[in-house]
Amino acid sequence: MRVERIGKQQYAFGMTWSDSGAARPKSREAKAQHVALDPAGSARYYYCVIAANGRYSLGGGTVAGKLSGAVYSYAATLAAGRVDGIYVAPVDDGKLWFCVVRGGIVTPETDVIEDTEKVLASIDGYRALLNFDAKSTFAAEGVAIRGGAEPFDPVAAVAHIKRPVALRLLGSKVSLAPFAVAAAVVIAGVIGYKMYQAHKAKAEHLIVTAQQRQQAIQAYQTSARAALSTYPQNPTWPVAAWRELTDPMPVFLAGWQMKSTDCTLAGCDATYAHAGSGADAVAPFTNLFGKQAVMVDSNGDALKVRLTFPGNHPVDVNDALLHNPPPGGMPILDWIGLTPVHLPGLHGRPTVLATNLAAGGGSQVGYPTFMVDTVTAKGNTSIDTVIDSAIQWGADGSFRVTKFEFTPGVGTSDAPSWTITLARIHR
Repeated sequence: MRVERIGKQQYAFGMTWSDSGAARPKSREAKAQHVALDPAGSARYYYCVIAANGRYSLGGGTVAGKLSGAVYSYAATLAAGRVDGIYVAPVDDGKLWFCVVRGGIVTPETDVIEDTEKVLASIDGYRALLNFDAKSTFAAEGVAIRGGAEPFDPVAAVAHIKRPVALRLLGSKVSLAPFAVAAAVVIAGVIGYKMYQAHKAKAEHLIVTAQQRQQAIQAYQTSARAALSTYPQNPTWPVAAWRELTDPMPVFLAGWQMKSTDCTLAGCDATYAHAGSGADAVAPFTNLFGKQAVMVDSNGDALKVRLTFPGNHPVDVNDALLHNPPPGGMPILDWIGLTPVHLPGLHGRPTVLATNLAAGGGSQVGYPTFMVDTVTAKGNTSIDTVIDSAIQWGADGSFRVTKFEFTPGVGTSDAPSWTITLARIHR
């Protein structure tokens, strides 16, 4: 906690805030916060309680020695003005102070003094999280906010607040009721803002605590990894997969005939059916591929062989990628329109599905649009005639093959066919 003398009054900045919900915080909560901030118990702990709209918040901080005279919480006094928004001002070279007020309460993890870039990044996150815009962001002179902000008038900041929020020393004989002490306030130079009179509309689903925000970030990252689990690091993986598949995987074996094969990064599943009315056996498959790779359905009518590709990996879905997705490349309609020229045997028009992974959870915690375009193309030729073309044409549109399926085709009545799925990611 930092105490600054502003005019004739002292104000505290950099306090730690916790939302107590609808219950007024007890003295044990203040003591617990004191221990968390000062485990050695060597500093003096000052605190205050604010209340608004049926909710309470406890703010506290420590200083080395006893404060002389009355000290007020600047963030809490701003919150008493009942104007939601983000407030930011310079305090030292390369340092900014900022806090977020929502519903008359100081948001936890704000009312902090940090390096300029860290504060600006936090402001970007809170603006996206709470749906705040330039008109609900208040910046003092000398602070440039991405996207703009309202000016911060130092006199108007607290001059109209008749009951600024005073701090109390832990151990003094005062209850933890909300503290407010009338005082004449003169502010000059350090912090202020131009009042913005309209409250922002608030949605009940918004995430308001740092813990919930982190949980939402982790949930978005997990869902994005799941959605991109088949999006390959190596765009040419189907070539190696086809090579590994055709070497050991026969179309006919021991009375069984291959009907279809599905391949993804993880491996290929080849499905076999009885080739005719004659005898068939499973042992040749287990001898060739191992018992773990062969499965027979309960009726004995179908057999599946699993061939794995442990060397294939999906793209690394990390925070940097989610914050900075690549550009889209060729317009999707142009790429689709030219696909018949580049994919031999294409039958019909490819289907397209566009999905924004950040919609909902990701966008609420400050992530940009993250689009996944998925294209499914089908053809009636042998798969080996189109794999290379699909990889090359996909690359021209920033697409990568994520899956291919085929039927080998045997004789005149069972024609070959293929289905290839491609995807691309972009902002």
